Amino acid sequence: DKGGRAAAPEDPSEETLQMLESAFRRANNSVYQFGHRLAAGGRLAASLLGIVIERDFVAAGRVGDGSAYLFRRGELFPFFELPKGDEQYIGSNSVVSVELASVPLEQHDRVLVFSRALTQGEEAEMVRGLPGVRRPSDLARLAEATLSDLVWGLGAQVGPQTIYLAQVAP
Repeated sequence: DKGGRAAAPEDPSEETLQMLESAFRRANNSVYQFGHRLAAGGRLAASLLGIVIERDFVAAGRVGDGSAYLFRRGELFPFFELPKGDEQYIGSNSVVSVELASVPLEQHDRVLVFSRALTQGEEAEMVRGLPGVRRPSDLARLAEATLSDLVWGLGAQVGPQTIYLAQVAP
């Protein structure tokens, strides 16, 4: 490459995962440095979860708490393993290990993100209730009824493919 830049990965999801990981590492460095500058010698740590939805795939990164799921054809697939209780947090150490995942998207897939990991029972309740969700307010009601002590949640649905016309016919 004459420009001196590294060749871009052939898989666009791989490039997105690399960007996510880099963003997490920069965030960790900033929070870690800020924590060391606190007056009382205190520490600062946080959970961080990022989701990138592109044309035909979704990429996710996580450090700390939080969960992400793909709901496809009646099944709920977690992006990450359950936390083991010894997870890292952004800013807790000078180096951070980022959990990364990506998956191709299909029409009608739903991506769900929550502030904490769901129990197996909560996952089962979501699987039972998600087919009836048609609007964002339906998803909010399902989450409120199913998930206790949830701080926040996010849902996105992949719609049918769309063709955008360049010209309007007279």
